[in-house]
Amino acid sequence: MRTLVRPLAASLVLVAGSAFSARAQAPLDADNLVIPQVRTLPWRERAGLVRLSAVEASVTISDQVATTELVLTLENPTPRPLETQVLVPVPAGCAVKSFQLEGAGPTLEAKLLPRDEARRIYEEIVRRTRDPGLVEFMDQQLIKTSVFPVPPNGAQKARIVYEQVLSADLNRVEYVLPRSDAIATSGVTWTYNIRVRSGSPIATLYSPSHELSIERVGPGEFKARVTPAAASAPGPLRLAYLTDGGRELTSSVIACPDPEGGGGYFMLLAAGLDAGLDAPALKRELTLVLDRSGSMQGAKIEQARKAALQVIAGLREGELFNIVDYSDTVATLSPHPIAKDAGAMKRVEEYLANIRAVGGTNIHDALLEAVRPAPAAGVVPLVLFLTDGLATVGVTQETPLREAVAKGNAHQRRIFTFGVGFDVNAALLSAVAQKSRGASTFVLPDEDIEVKVGQVYRRLSGPVLSTPKLAALDAKSEPAPGLIAELLPGELPDVFQGDQVVAVGRYTGSVSGPVRIRLEGVGPSGRRSVDATLDPAHASAVNSYVARLWAGRKIGFLIDQIRTLSSDAPLPPEDPRMKELVGEITRLSTRFGILTEYTAFLAAEAGAIAPLADASRETALNLAPAATLRAGAGGVGVQTRVDAQRAQQQSMNAGLFVAADNTVREAEGVRQAGAKSLYRRQSRWMDSELVYAIQAGTRKQEDKPDEVVEFASAEYFRLADRLAREGRQSALAQAGEIELLVAGRRILIQGQ
Repeated sequence: MRTLVRPLAASLVLVAGSAFSARAQAPLDADNLVIPQVRTLPWRERAGLVRLSAVEASVTISDQVATTELVLTLENPTPRPLETQVLVPVPAGCAVKSFQLEGAGPTLEAKLLPRDEARRIYEEIVRRTRDPGLVEFMDQQLIKTSVFPVPPNGAQKARIVYEQVLSADLNRVEYVLPRSDAIATSGVTWTYNIRVRSGSPIATLYSPSHELSIERVGPGEFKARVTPAAASAPGPLRLAYLTDGGRELTSSVIACPDPEGGGGYFMLLAAGLDAGLDAPALKRELTLVLDRSGSMQGAKIEQARKAALQVIAGLREGELFNIVDYSDTVATLSPHPIAKDAGAMKRVEEYLANIRAVGGTNIHDALLEAVRPAPAAGVVPLVLFLTDGLATVGVTQETPLREAVAKGNAHQRRIFTFGVGFDVNAALLSAVAQKSRGASTFVLPDEDIEVKVGQVYRRLSGPVLSTPKLAALDAKSEPAPGLIAELLPGELPDVFQGDQVVAVGRYTGSVSGPVRIRLEGVGPSGRRSVDATLDPAHASAVNSYVARLWAGRKIGFLIDQIRTLSSDAPLPPEDPRMKELVGEITRLSTRFGILTEYTAFLAAEAGAIAPLADASRETALNLAPAATLRAGAGGVGVQTRVDAQRAQQQSMNAGLFVAADNTVREAEGVRQAGAKSLYRRQSRWMDSELVYAIQAGTRKQEDKPDEVVEFASAEYFRLADRLAREGRQSALAQAGEIELLVAGRRILIQGQ
């Protein structure tokens, strides 16, 4: 059921300044436009026109009413005052609240154009400028105004504020700030600040598009900003928040269809209450496992001692703990877990002070000692395992060691691993953590152990749901196998206070009506569950980021599988297991435009499209050396990137990928187009579905198109409308010829 709060009050009508009105209503000058959300047209720089240098976006959402404030910094490179026209694409249903120039005094006029008139303007600009960049906004309204004067060799700030009522899907409210998916650099600096308030407690604030730095202000209020690294990312800013209605746990489902394969993709967003809301929580039993081998001498062992004291001090009174310390041999603080109290803390301090760093590294026995004892009843058993070295004593090979820990962890203790420095087996630490619903953290040589351990442990405060599982239920609340598949992650982590769970998967073509997705586990008062509805009728191409997020995680999972199979010996490219895994990585990378350091070659501009077997072979050759890396900066770097991709919260724009040096690179030969992508072959952009069909041999690259459409023709704009209904209109927002698959027909767009 969808709800909508009452319409905006009539007070949102625009206040007009009479002296400015004539300029605001002036005929459109397509040669003198500033459009903040679209790439800068290169000829504007050469023409000496007003340019946009920065955009400060402030978003305030109060009980579903969103106020968006855009402060535009306009620069005049000439010695004379200039006027420019500003166009701002906005979602349907907006109302302009105000428009002001810095230092200009009263509110001036900006006109909100309805969708039909906005459409006419978009078409006019596309035809006159011969630039298709605005096509992806053609289904949106438009704010139109003029700015005068922009002072000679100076700057003028223009402030545009608009409001809209956000619709709610039960307890989920979503917001979008339009911005182009095109990654052509414009030199414009974007900053974002966000504030969300609700009369009901807010469980979580999430962005599938941009990484956020979030601060909870109160039960119903969050502040956030887009991190500096993510602020330059292309594409619209998307936000979603969940109200919890006073429950310990809340969830919601977002879905998008898959026109090619049937069914579609879904994302379950779930959250536990924040620790500051004093929600009931499960009791913890913590085992700290500390490396005291010879390589830990000096600052490392001192930091490890401080980290242990900090973690135990953070336990609540009565929660249980123990310490396991190891080198060649293994020792423990106590034969049984100890309840935290003042006396216990003194005992811990004395024990840690007597630890000396000498000997080798017996990882096998230390981990088995940590997971062997049965935990107390009704607790969440956690293990924090720290090491700075490779296994040198006892079982040292990765596969037998990993299997021994998995078999020995009969009580399902969650193992959180910390690799200190580069002399660790990064793949082993990651695998042990993932298998137990924990997580791995790597402490780089210049980082403080105490700080990194403390950051992880603070997140483990107040478990509200342990051993969670997802299941699809039918109308009788019975399990309905076969309706959802390929869940990522395969095993959900425990949900802690303030946690955000983002699980993605596929729903099959057999889903014909609403299906309940149940998140179930053990809560503070016993087994508990929360349901959300997956309704194919509400699946929208607008949510294409869900498909891309699923595909990105799937690629990370497949790469990690190859690393697991390469643990004790290289996996040859001709091995059937390698062929199957690499073939799927190549297929997903091609179809969704999700590049990695191993598949970036797919975006290289070339004349011919390589068969899938050849592309997979190149992927395998690129991946094989990295698959065997375990230790050193290279091994830690590879595992860190794989872990990040498996757990990513935001879908990366096509054309951007993380390279081997951990920097984000841009691939010139690929662009995003909704859930899919475009690849450039010489001067022509080709739909990723078409590229994959040619790779797979079901179509031929040299075949003639079924239809040729001229740029800016009536048929071109009809095609734009059709693609907009599928969330694919951005496929047209590229210069040069474009060849698409539309309903199985090859269509060539030329003349742009």
